[in-house]
Amino acid sequence: MKKYPILIILLIYNFLALATFFSWNAKGINTATGDEPHYLVMSSGIVNYGSLEQTAPYRDEFRSRAIYRHGLAAKEAQPSPENTHAVLGPHGLFNIHNIGLPLLLALPFVLGGVVGAKLFMVLFGDIIVVIAWEFSSRFSKNQTHRLLAVIAAAIAFPIIPASN
Repeated sequence: MKKYPILIILLIYNFLALATFFSWNAKGINTATGDEPHYLVMSSGIVNYGSLEQTAPYRDEFRSRAIYRHGLAAKEAQPSPENTHAVLGPHGLFNIHNIGLPLLLALPFVLGGVVGAKLFMVLFGDIIVVIAWEFSSRFSKNQTHRLLAVIAAAIAFPIIPASN
């Protein structure tokens, strides 16, 4: 335990996060909601159209409902600022959200859809756990104390549910 405490923490975090993800996914209670579909629409636009302009990606999502099964708008709707998270500029619709997360999610989304993006976010949470481990060294050199503190933080609500 003393030699690899960060691995123990990562194993616990990943086990709990993935167990939560797969459990919720099997029950259908972990659908993309809130701003999540709009970030994934941006990822779709980056991957499928090589563009940050959002008209085509939103039109695709309205018709296919691949990201948000309840539909962001009617299937025949035309994307506009009223039914998207985008503003109309001189060169089309552009999302109001930043491009960082959609860029990170582009490859996982194209490889695995919504599930792939969510799994990537769970695994991306490992970075936060490692940062917490490194940060804990500023307060204690005792690895047992650090292990317990970081495990508590890594599995605390809302870290596990929010990661997926």
